[in-house]
Amino acid sequence: MDDRTGVCKRFHHPEAGFLELTYQPLDLPVSAHEAHALTLYTAEPGSAHEERLKLLASWAATGLEAANPAGDGER
Repeated sequence: MDDRTGVCKRFHHPEAGFLELTYQPLDLPVSAHEAHALTLYTAEPGSAHEERLKLLASWAATGLEAANPAGDGER
């Protein structure tokens, strides 16, 4: 596991404002010679940062629906 686990990172989104998120990097091995990197970001439950992150997630979901109004599972 990476020694940066649980580190806080601050972002400024032009629409949502400041976000303070905790991140955890993960290495996902796909073979003996390769690995994919995945980083998980979370906000403190009940915080303003969580609300802003939810707002951004709702915008992303709305964008997917607008791109595929038929809802046929294609992206």
